[in-house]
Amino acid sequence: MELYKDQFDSKYDLVLEENTSRKYLIIASTARSGSHMLGHALHDTGLFGYPLEYVNPSNLEQWKKITQEDSFEGVLNSIKSRRTSSNGVFAIKVHYSHIKQFGSFQNFTKHFPEAHVVLITRKNILKQAVSFVIASQSGNWISGQTSKKKKPIYDGNRIKMIMKRTMLENASWKYNLQISGSNYLEMEFENIVANIPRAIHEVADFMNVDISHTSIPSKPVTKRQSSIINEEWEQKFLKQNFSGEDISSDLHSMYEGANFRGQIRRLARKTRKIFRVYR
Repeated sequence: MELYKDQFDSKYDLVLEENTSRKYLIIASTARSGSHMLGHALHDTGLFGYPLEYVNPSNLEQWKKITQEDSFEGVLNSIKSRRTSSNGVFAIKVHYSHIKQFGSFQNFTKHFPEAHVVLITRKNILKQAVSFVIASQSGNWISGQTSKKKKPIYDGNRIKMIMKRTMLENASWKYNLQISGSNYLEMEFENIVANIPRAIHEVADFMNVDISHTSIPSKPVTKRQSSIINEEWEQKFLKQNFSGEDISSDLHSMYEGANFRGQIRRLARKTRKIFRVYR
């Protein structure tokens, strides 16, 4: 995937006012959920840092070169010092697949103490999956990236797999946020895009950030990428009639890695403890 190069420009570096307390905003997301749109709208206010995928593996390598830091912690601390807005807010977008960069969910939360988490999802997972498959083939994930200039080829099985993965990652976010006692707000892409000012106010109220004297964008500051191809693929997928399939075995094989197995084991131990208490 081609890097979104503009994000590394020093023109986006910010200056934190002295003696300002820190606040952390995490936009918890999955690919093609609308987190890019929300992040840019929040950045446009000047009060929420610059929410980007700083720990995306490809981006992280570039940040290592820029910061001249070798360790993950060193790179992240350097990014925090560069991209925290004057009111003390540092924001970051994190797809669930990025958690592995921290080693565990517990380590992830330690890097952002008392964080405010916005969990962004989409009602229509099919649209999200179609968008993902088209972007993965074209290489055009966001405006500003160069397309591979080849026509995407429909792949129903790939769309189905992405739908399954997205639903499991959404569930994994919610599960981990709840068992860790994280402070989080759920927002849906469809509601955000319908009313950007309201979405920004919701996040500001959630974080207790004063935006009364701030210019609020009235519409998305990023370009809409879906096209007639998206609609055609959605209809084609529905006509394939994948309904009625049992996806449990697919999900198990998809996430049979050590991290997922570890979550299941921890959940089982917690359940056994609860039963022992109430015997």
